[in-house]
Amino acid sequence: MTGSAISGRVRVTQHAAEEYVKDFGGTVEQARSRIGLNIRKATFVSEVTGIDGKTGALYAYGGACYIVRPDGDAAVVVTVYKTEPVVSEIRDKVREIVTRELRRVERKVHETSRRVAIEKAELAVEIAQVNLRMVRSRSNSVRLACQARINALNAAIAELDTELSAVIGDKRAVAKTVAAYI
Repeated sequence: MTGSAISGRVRVTQHAAEEYVKDFGGTVEQARSRIGLNIRKATFVSEVTGIDGKTGALYAYGGACYIVRPDGDAAVVVTVYKTEPVVSEIRDKVREIVTRELRRVERKVHETSRRVAIEKAELAVEIAQVNLRMVRSRSNSVRLACQARINALNAAIAELDTELSAVIGDKRAVAKTVAAYI
């Protein structure tokens, strides 16, 4: 049952469905369906021992923790609860780590934004120079070569924009993680 996700048959106990409804809302039937979908996407965290002394596997996905125990050929989700850091020392350490990571990503966004702006300006100057050469030229082959170069420079600009968008997306993801610990 350990690994990145659960595959195969999954059974949801009444208790797990009721706990899901209590924490996340909806009906018991909706909870059973959501748990069934989410547990297949969940990530294994650790083996845990419950209050009853039985061991199970702890999985997490989408703000919920799932305790799963094997039962023959099926995995049984025995309980569900919200993922909330309860040990303040750990929560504070994690908050510090993710906040530090956010600052690092913000610096990266700033540096990338500045570098992309400079490179795009340099490319714009080169496009203008090639465009001037194309307009002045009488040769059709020179004009075609200039147009090809302009197309390549425009592709480089689009690539820079894509790079910046990716860095900004990383920042958004890290910021959402930080928000979970504040």
